[in-house]
Amino acid sequence: MASWKEKLNGDPIPWLLEPDEYQPAIRYYALRDILGRDENDKEVKAARAAIMASGPVPVILAAQHPEGYWGERPRYTGTMPALVFLAQLGADGADPRIRAGCEILLSRYIDSGGNLRGLSLIGSPSGFNYCAAGMIGAALIDLGWLKDKRMQTAMEWLAQDITGEGAADVSSHDTNKRYEKSGNSSPPFACSGRNANLPCAWGAIKAMIALNKVPPEKRTVEQLAMKYAWVDLDKVGIYGHSGGGFMSTAAMLVYPDFFKVAVSSSGNHENNIYNRWWSEKH
Repeated sequence: MASWKEKLNGDPIPWLLEPDEYQPAIRYYALRDILGRDENDKEVKAARAAIMASGPVPVILAAQHPEGYWGERPRYTGTMPALVFLAQLGADGADPRIRAGCEILLSRYIDSGGNLRGLSLIGSPSGFNYCAAGMIGAALIDLGWLKDKRMQTAMEWLAQDITGEGAADVSSHDTNKRYEKSGNSSPPFACSGRNANLPCAWGAIKAMIALNKVPPEKRTVEQLAMKYAWVDLDKVGIYGHSGGGFMSTAAMLVYPDFFKVAVSSSGNHENNIYNRWWSEKH
């Protein structure tokens, strides 16, 4: 199968890797996403540092109020769009200024109604819609907040609001887990507030981008932890045999902040010798 490079008139990577003081994120994403470099790679770290020192990111951070928020309105000039832009531009989520803004976003933009709390444009049920929840969720995950329990419940609610699983419609008064509480959003991606109760492709794409940022290896365990109090997310282990042994070790190495121990039974960790003695030879 032909690679994407073969469909182009020339190789764009040298151009994408050129240092650019106006858009330094281009080099960072080319190194990380196209060349597959690790975040700890020397060049990747330097490219991330350049993002924080030049281009649009320092301009956005300079507009931040000392208390950690941006602007006076939630849309376009406020805290939510500022953090969405910072995340998309590759800003370092560990920066104290960005962390202060994220904390404000989580504390103010979480819908306080119901047992499951969704990311809302104005912090109330009437402000929940797929596009806002997706943009906020994706930005917060990119900025390093996936382990925060508020984010986990928000992503769970976003998924339930899309599928309807585990939630009732607006007419039910027997549970707080109701989608379309404001007549705004309901399965599957319907948006009555802005799209005549029809599925909204704009909202769907935004929501799926956010949900896709939750690693598959972590979704099931975190869902169980929300349901059962005895599940301790600080003591998650994984077991596998043969190919599963390889994956159990890989899971702990890829997500060391989540998996604390891995048991590998007869794991095939060296593929150069894996098929040497037992498989058929022709």
